Amino acid sequence: MLIHRLLERQAARFSTARSAWMYAVWSVSFLAHVATRAEDGPSVAEVRAGLERAGAYMASIATHGGWLWAYSLDLRQRRGEQPASASQIWVQFPGTPHMGETYLRMYEATGEVRHLERARDAALALVAGQLESGGWDYAIDFDPAQRMAWRYRVDSASPPSHAQQSAISNRSVYDDDTTQAALRFLLAFDKVAAGVPNGRNARVSAALSYGLEKLLQAHYPNGAWPQRWDGESHGRPDAGNRRARIARDYPRHYVITDFHRLYTFNDNTQRDLLLTLLAAWRHSGDERYRDAVLRGADFVLRAQLPPPQRAWAQQYNERLEPAWARRFEPPAVASAESANVVRMLLDLYVEFGNARYLNAAQQALAWFARSELEPNRWARFYELSTNRPIYGSDDGAIYYDLDAVAPRLRGYAWTGAYNVAAARGYFDDIVARGRDAIRAANGRTSKSAARPSADAARVRTVLAALDSQGRWVEPQSAGWITTATFIENIGLLCDFLGGRTASQPSRPSGISAPARGHPVVAVPSRPSANDGW
Repeated sequence: MLIHRLLERQAARFSTARSAWMYAVWSVSFLAHVATRAEDGPSVAEVRAGLERAGAYMASIATHGGWLWAYSLDLRQRRGEQPASASQIWVQFPGTPHMGETYLRMYEATGEVRHLERARDAALALVAGQLESGGWDYAIDFDPAQRMAWRYRVDSASPPSHAQQSAISNRSVYDDDTTQAALRFLLAFDKVAAGVPNGRNARVSAALSYGLEKLLQAHYPNGAWPQRWDGESHGRPDAGNRRARIARDYPRHYVITDFHRLYTFNDNTQRDLLLTLLAAWRHSGDERYRDAVLRGADFVLRAQLPPPQRAWAQQYNERLEPAWARRFEPPAVASAESANVVRMLLDLYVEFGNARYLNAAQQALAWFARSELEPNRWARFYELSTNRPIYGSDDGAIYYDLDAVAPRLRGYAWTGAYNVAAARGYFDDIVARGRDAIRAANGRTSKSAARPSADAARVRTVLAALDSQGRWVEPQSAGWITTATFIENIGLLCDFLGGRTASQPSRPSGISAPARGHPVVAVPSRPSANDGW
């Protein structure tokens, strides 16, 4: 009706034939403009209202400020990586650290302090679950009786007896980006919250400092980290400047070992630790973090396997030889981990300018080019020396046929793209444009407030899928509410508002996250296939 009135008013201004022609041109242009605006998507007010409703609902089902992965509509069933209780929250992606970062994004996109308060609650939930060893297990339990199974730092006023200590878990988990993601969220929160004083922020800062200090203590002298750390001194021989080698007589059948103590790349452990400490150095300026990054990067270079297989294994023993982990994880060249190591080395080259990082990445990419199963597809494991694709199974044997793998292990992502194309593209970009141009572009991106492109149609779809309670319900999974969907959809809405700033990266570069393209995703039962499990 308003548009009709505007057209009538404008028509009255044109009386001559020439004016009528001008009016026709103007009206077509005006209506095209209106149509274009209509296609631009929802208004800022609509998006902010959607953020508010969704954020309020997810905050209402939080446990002590934290979250699991999935909830039934009546909240009676709850899941993390496995069924969970109402007293538990999860740390693994897409758990409490990633939800906390999502609320930080909402705060930065809208300026609404309530979103920052919810991020603070998530940070304090992690503080309550920090172990004496400085990190986190996959889950945190708030039930007083259940908490006795862990040595939580905030509960350590009365230290357990020596007999009790052996039965209590104090292992910080570096697998699946668990402890690292928690620390990166605390870093992001510490930075954002510095401008909004609150008496509880000091508890977050103290936990962050403690966690980073313990991360340095967990560092092996040779620059590696274990998969998990119990807070005790390593007592492990230092490999010094030893380089990776392939033992001629390495075991072809599973050998039982405490693989949690091995030098670990599996599930991107070493990479995630290095990028977390790099973020800590940028945040604090503490040179110890920078030194740890450089020492860790030196280990990565030494752990690169000898020619012609210039990539990395999942884990190494003290002689820097590829080693067994679980029954289906043999000593092998590991494609998924190697691709993400390449991306990390390129990030470190851009940061520090050490040509050795670029050279190592180039050699690894050459191995990838020779080892494709088909275009943009690789095996997860390649046999040492022969470079044949291999597969593991429950019986601890090595197979050359994927059909031999036990059905329950088919979800291990035995073949995949593994982000190799993205790593290759990044390498080519660095070579073509030069390190200085990449650094300059990165600096401009981090300071820019320009809104990333957000598909208006998808934004409308996401808003329309929000129910009357502020929930995104998974239709393909008999009605569940998932944190993965919340994180994905809120990210899209914040993109629309232009809310990507310092806290945006919920995972280091190259880490798999829920795929964009759909407003809802299935209930997660394992981490991303690109990361394995």
